[in-house]
Amino acid sequence: MASFETGGKYTFHVDGKPYMLPMATFGDAEELQAALESARGQGLGVIRAAFEKRADKRTMAAIDKLTFPQVGALFREWAGATVGESQPSAD
Repeated sequence: MASFETGGKYTFHVDGKPYMLPMATFGDAEELQAALESARGQGLGVIRAAFEKRADKRTMAAIDKLTFPQVGALFREWAGATVGESQPSAD
């Protein structure tokens, strides 16, 4: 039988410091899909809104320092929860 826990955190690093966002969930699917489709058409405001909705001030300040390609990579990894340099935290 499968067993799941909710409320996990996604961790990423900027300038060597860790930052966290709540993990993207299936409940976020429509919003995140719209943001991904919009990003292809340069609709970065949708991605910003998705992060602002979930990030604390410290995390949003770190995201604001990233370049456009870095923000796109962060969003795709967070929304897809792919394992790479950034990974979900046990916190």
